[in-house]
Amino acid sequence: MNKSAKKMIGYASAKIMNIPIDFRLVGDQTKIHIVETAIQASQYLFESLRDPKSSMANIQNKLLQKRNAARDFKQHFGFTWPL
Repeated sequence: MNKSAKKMIGYASAKIMNIPIDFRLVGDQTKIHIVETAIQASQYLFESLRDPKSSMANIQNKLLQKRNAARDFKQHFGFTWPL
């Protein structure tokens, strides 16, 4: 994984954990959308897992969304979505 990919993953980690960070994704809009979708799917899964009111069906749905986003990420970037 190159330096810019590591920065992107760091940004994603902070965003998933709701930690403010000064970072902006730039470049190809399709790739930015894929990264944002993967971040959002991971964030929704994380929030569902932390919510005591979440049902198993809700968590399974969020997990499926995250898997789909991770698959798209790998197809476009060539490495596995680590979050």
